[in-house]
Amino acid sequence: MSDKLKIKIKPLAFMDLLAFKNLIPKRKKMFENASAACPEAKPVVNELARRLHPIRQYMTIEEVVDETPDVRSFKLKADPARQTSELAIFRAGQYLSVKLNVGDEHITRPYSIASSPEESQKGYYRLTIKRAAFATDYLWENWKAGIKVETSGPEGQFYYTRLRDMPHIVGIAGGSGITPFLSMMSDFEDKGWPVDFTLFYGCNCAGDIVCRKQIDKLEKNSRGKFKVVYIMAKEEPEENMEKGFITAELIKKYVQPELCSFFICGPQAMYTFINKELDQFSLPIKQMRYEVFGEAKNVAAMEGYPQNVPDSFTIETIYRGEKKKIPAFSRESVLVAMERAGFAPPSKCRSGQCGFCRTRLISGDVYVPSSSDDRRSADKKFRIIHACSSYPLSDLTIEVPHDEV
Repeated sequence: MSDKLKIKIKPLAFMDLLAFKNLIPKRKKMFENASAACPEAKPVVNELARRLHPIRQYMTIEEVVDETPDVRSFKLKADPARQTSELAIFRAGQYLSVKLNVGDEHITRPYSIASSPEESQKGYYRLTIKRAAFATDYLWENWKAGIKVETSGPEGQFYYTRLRDMPHIVGIAGGSGITPFLSMMSDFEDKGWPVDFTLFYGCNCAGDIVCRKQIDKLEKNSRGKFKVVYIMAKEEPEENMEKGFITAELIKKYVQPELCSFFICGPQAMYTFINKELDQFSLPIKQMRYEVFGEAKNVAAMEGYPQNVPDSFTIETIYRGEKKKIPAFSRESVLVAMERAGFAPPSKCRSGQCGFCRTRLISGDVYVPSSSDDRRSADKKFRIIHACSSYPLSDLTIEVPHDEV
C-alpha cells in the first residue's frame, strides 16, 4: 500500500474549488469596471438599521393621564412632520432617553416604556413617570397634549429572552419601578403567556399602586400563568396582600428561586436591600437582571468613597478644541456638571451601563461606584470614564464628548 495520502475529489467539490480560486480575480475586475459615483439609493441594510435603531425619534404628546397623585402617563405618537413617520420597535422592558431643555440646561432622562411592543406598531409609546425632582417637575409643568418631544431609540438590556432566561420569571418592583413590567406583562399576554410570571410589587400603601386595574385584569385573564403579590410597607394590607418588605422568606413562599430568572426594578435603596435577600439563594448571575436606576444617590455614603473630600472643584473642559473652566460639586456626576454649564453631552442610561457618555479624563481623579462601573478594561487602562457614574475627587481636565448628529 502506498504511503501517499489518497484523496478523492468529487466532481462537484472540484468545481467549488475552481469557483473559489477565481473569486478574487472576478471581484477585482468588478471593482475596476464599477463607477466611481456613489449610488443614489441607500443600501437596504443601512435603511433597515436606521428604522430599527434611530438616533433620534420625534413625537407629539397625544394624551396625559394621572395614575396616582404623583404618577402620570404620557401617550406619545409619531410626528411625521419632523421625519418620524413610524416608531422604532422595541423589546418589552426597554427605555427611551428623553431630551429636555430646562432653562439653559440640556439634559436627558431615561424612562421605561410602559406600553407593549405591539402598541408601538399602532404609532405610539406610553411613558409612565413618577414625579420626583428636577426633571419630572419640568414634565409636570410643561408636558401637555400637543407638546413636541425628542427621544432616543429604544435602549437597554432589561428584557426577557427565551434562549437565556428560565421558563418562570420573577419580577421584583418597587413603586414606579413597575413601569417596565407593565410592558412585559402586556407583551406576554399578546404572545399567549409563553412563561409563568410572578410579580412581587412593593409599595408604601395601596394608593401608591400604579395601574392596579390593568395589573389585576392581566392576572385574571392569564389562566394562572401570572400571579401578582402586593406588599405594603406602611399600612395594613388588604386581603390577599402581604405586609412588610420583599424578603427571601416571602419569595420562597410563592416560587422556587433556583427555577426562576429574577428581574428587579425600583429605587436604589430597594436594590441594596433586595441584593442581600437574593444572596441567600446563591443564584448564578445569569438568573438576575437589573434595570438601570439613574445616577447614584448619596454617593458619599457608598463603599470606597474617600473621607474628607472637598465640596467643590473646577473642571477644565476641552470641547471641539476650545477650553473652558466650569464648577463641579463632589457629590454630583461629571455629566451633571457639564449639563449645568450648558453643554449637551450625549447620554442615555445615566447609570454607567450603556457607555454612551464615554469621556476622556486627561488629568485628575474621580470616584466610580463599583455597582455602576460597567467600563471595558481598556477604558479603565486608558482613563476613559462614563461621565454619568464618575464623581470628582479633585480638579479635572476632560475632553467633552460630542452628541450624535
